[in-house]
Amino acid sequence: MTTLNLKLVRFYLYVYLDLEKPGLYQVETSMGEFTFDYMPIYIGKGADKRMEYHQTESCRNQRLKDKIKEGTYECFIIKKDLPSHSAYSLESELIYKIGRKDLETGPLFNESSGVNLIEAKKKSEVGPLHLEFNKLITVIYALNTSRTLKETARRLKISERSVYRFIKGYRLEKIDGNWVQIEV
Repeated sequence: MTTLNLKLVRFYLYVYLDLEKPGLYQVETSMGEFTFDYMPIYIGKGADKRMEYHQTESCRNQRLKDKIKEGTYECFIIKKDLPSHSAYSLESELIYKIGRKDLETGPLFNESSGVNLIEAKKKSEVGPLHLEFNKLITVIYALNTSRTLKETARRLKISERSVYRFIKGYRLEKIDGNWVQIEV
């Protein structure tokens, strides 16, 4: 008998706070209440060291980059061990409820939509976050409801080679008859 050493990819949500703006910031979500002692300025979803990415030169969010250079911030994980769909959903909900600076709805420096896809009224409210998540869910659903990869490709209207790329890129494995996202 072969033993597989696999674990599902789990994500965490993190927050960056502005230490120059103390206060009591409370946000009620579908997954409970979040309370911050300083103004939240960025909400993110990640795995591994994603939270620290913003503290590198690779960070593309100029507002957050400037705040980090000032050194007046704190960042930490606010919820961990989430499956991808829950992490995407909670991140989106928090961004929507706290509000974005660029949309003049709140203090967050996030640059992608915080509107849940099902609540979006117009195409411009659907950010890259939602498109990527929906692509993942669509691929997993097609894989789990098709008998073969060829059938999956036909249903998705893509090549079989593209299906293989999605499987590899999203780290998908078939376990107990179901396709799931895993981390080796």
